[in-house]
Amino acid sequence: ARFEDDGTGTREMTVRVRVQSEAGVQQLGQLVFGYNSANEDLQIGYVRVRKADGTVVSASAGDVQDLTAPVARNAPVYTDYRQKHVTVPGLRPGETLEYQTTTKVHTPLAPGNFWLEHSFADQVIMLDEELEVNVPADRTLKLKTAPDANPTITEEHGRRIYLWKHANLERPSDDEEAPKKKKKGRKDEVPDVQLTTFQNWGDVGKWYAGLEHERVVPDPAIRAKAA
Repeated sequence: ARFEDDGTGTREMTVRVRVQSEAGVQQLGQLVFGYNSANEDLQIGYVRVRKADGTVVSASAGDVQDLTAPVARNAPVYTDYRQKHVTVPGLRPGETLEYQTTTKVHTPLAPGNFWLEHSFADQVIMLDEELEVNVPADRTLKLKTAPDANPTITEEHGRRIYLWKHANLERPSDDEEAPKKKKKGRKDEVPDVQLTTFQNWGDVGKWYAGLEHERVVPDPAIRAKAA
């Protein structure tokens, strides 16, 4: 992820995963990427399958659909939230799926501010997971990480770069996974990495008050109805 001072930025995700079972094929046979069309553009760099014989099969433009997210059917306020669905061509067990996406934030939700959350994979075998966050070196950030998620930090060309590396070489057993599934979604579950330019909740309140200002001032029609 790369953020700029004005709150714009890009997030690039590159994935390489070896599919080892029919269950994996069912889970990854169609990829779904969500984005907010009001302030983001999502580009799919590639989706391809490396077959067992070494050949490579790539998804075509016809394999990609840009759809309204299901949440918009029940909550029209989310009509800007969309999904790109990609049908993965000919994926079979023992083959490797590779894909890359880039999300560009062209209109920041909070001008001059940015934030990010990330949780490292702990439910699957992950040989190498890396998170790189590139920000202006002179920005003051609030950074909160899990005890075992300390980044290396470097500075170059006026930028500060945070790099986290993670691996998970053993898949949890069903007995170990059950309590985590029950806990999933609880309010006290926090991401491994939390980063924001907001320094306190007062700053967040001032930003939100600016959004709400025109909506909370009663217009003549509301005053007449109240009277």
